[in-house]
Amino acid sequence: MKRPSETVIRSWVQAALIAAAAAYVTAPAWRGGWLWDDREEIAQNPALRSLAGLERIWLSPPGFDYYPLKTTVQWLEWHLWGSDPLGYHLVNAGLHVLSGLLIWKLLQRLGLRRAWWGGLLFVVHPVCVESVAWMAELKNTVALPPLLMAMLAYLDYDEASRGGGGGAGAAYGRSLAWFLVSLLGKTSGLMFPLVILLYAWWRRGRWSPADIFASAPFLALAVILGAVTVWFQQHRSIAAPAFLPSAPLWRMACAGLIATFYFCKALLPVGLLPIYPRWSVDPARAVEFLPWLVALGLGAWLWARRDRAGRHALFGLGFFFINLAPVLGFVAISHLRFTWTMDHLSYVALIGLVGVAVAGADRLLQPGAFGFAATGVALLLAMQSHSYARNYRSEVALWEYTLSRNPHAWLAETNLGSYLLADGRTEEALRLLQASVQENPDFAQARNNLGNGLRQAGRLPEATASYRRAVELRPEGAEFHNNLALALAAAGQRDEAIAELETAVRLKPGFGEARNNLGVYLARAGRTDEATRQFEEAVRADPDNAEAHANWGAMLLAAGRRAVALREIREALRLNPTLINAQKLLDRAQAQRGPKADLAPSP
Repeated sequence: MKRPSETVIRSWVQAALIAAAAAYVTAPAWRGGWLWDDREEIAQNPALRSLAGLERIWLSPPGFDYYPLKTTVQWLEWHLWGSDPLGYHLVNAGLHVLSGLLIWKLLQRLGLRRAWWGGLLFVVHPVCVESVAWMAELKNTVALPPLLMAMLAYLDYDEASRGGGGGAGAAYGRSLAWFLVSLLGKTSGLMFPLVILLYAWWRRGRWSPADIFASAPFLALAVILGAVTVWFQQHRSIAAPAFLPSAPLWRMACAGLIATFYFCKALLPVGLLPIYPRWSVDPARAVEFLPWLVALGLGAWLWARRDRAGRHALFGLGFFFINLAPVLGFVAISHLRFTWTMDHLSYVALIGLVGVAVAGADRLLQPGAFGFAATGVALLLAMQSHSYARNYRSEVALWEYTLSRNPHAWLAETNLGSYLLADGRTEEALRLLQASVQENPDFAQARNNLGNGLRQAGRLPEATASYRRAVELRPEGAEFHNNLALALAAAGQRDEAIAELETAVRLKPGFGEARNNLGVYLARAGRTDEATRQFEEAVRADPDNAEAHANWGAMLLAAGRRAVALREIREALRLNPTLINAQKLLDRAQAQRGPKADLAPSP
């Protein structure tokens, strides 16, 4: 028998191995830059800059979802290390490690002798790379630890209530509180009320009225915050319900294929992609429903053996498929517009298969064989994850990798094209952006990005037409109205440009760039009071906008408010020391020369 000190030392060594393994598999992405929507969520998110922004995160969120805990963590991160991506990567990796440790604890509480291997397999699994290496997926890594804490607390409650001891109420309260915290990070764990009932069946072979009653408050929280998530998806996200057929048979067929895909990728995680090809679904073909027939057959076979190992397999598989249910296509959510499946959507569900794998291997293999097999599998998964994580080191690497394996991924084409455009590689970018529009002519963002490329190439009439089409496809897109205004103004249509910018700031009041541009054109039209207000609002919405500070300073200087003007001009130069018009303004103010305003719109 091991002495307590030996057990403690071994536990610390095992925890360190989980942390080291997680660091190894995600390290290639740590020095990478912003990816996909990282800029919008973090680098260009004005809500992260101030206390007022923190209030907005909770009470009037400006983004595509309502995950205030996730955004609050990003707010804290911004104030700790600003625009350095390393800090964000380390937090994601640290939370992933914490989840691995909690999975170890959970599987141990559920009676698995080799529970530690479950935690290790989870942190090295390649399917988890997307959640950890993609900074915006903090929502996944921040929501899972409290969900696991809710599960552990519920086990405390169940044991206390069944054993007749004290503390059941406190444990239940902890579980409910942790569940709420998890949902505020991301609603990926909203199926926990059904997991509670599945656990009751696994533990006792039935549901009692007490089990159903205990799950009811969890179900209420899940329904409320799940409805909020659906509302944000339907009203704020770039997706729309129309892209998903409403026929029940179509959705059933698609759901079975999606579930099968996730199951196969969990068992054999090769060929992983940020954007998978979206296959066609034809419910008229009987083979489309084969996954459902296989699932029913396997379920019946395991049910017949529920008094033996079948019960444990049903528990693990049930956990996996129950937690996949919200992303199987029954509800229209944004990613379904361009792909049926994304790795990060199976982050929670994967725990069920990890548990089944560890329990099954322990049952079938002798201790020596188990250790050899588990070590080999962990090493193979870790190497695969490390290799895959290299693709997340930069925007170019991610999208070139995607297009090399999914050449018709129109979202990857427009994302890579936009990056190349910002890098000054206009002709390369235009080829990709035009290909994206050809692949999906009704994708508003691609039309907008193509307009950016055409404008950068000096092809203003074509750029204006592309922007107009983007606005037609998505009239609520403030960015599209802003870019259309820039093209119109460049063509000499200032009044129409002002109208488009007024629409942009009405749609998105915190859009600092659009307010700055509106201020510029109002000033040039002689509407100085309105222009001054727009510059002030632009600075308030986006304190890091150097152009807005300079332009507001110019208006203040013109109004004779030299002291305040100097403050704004100096702030502009602090933010961007190369801003020429700000330096000119500073020289003029210090020399007390004429009050002429030197204004320029944002690029």
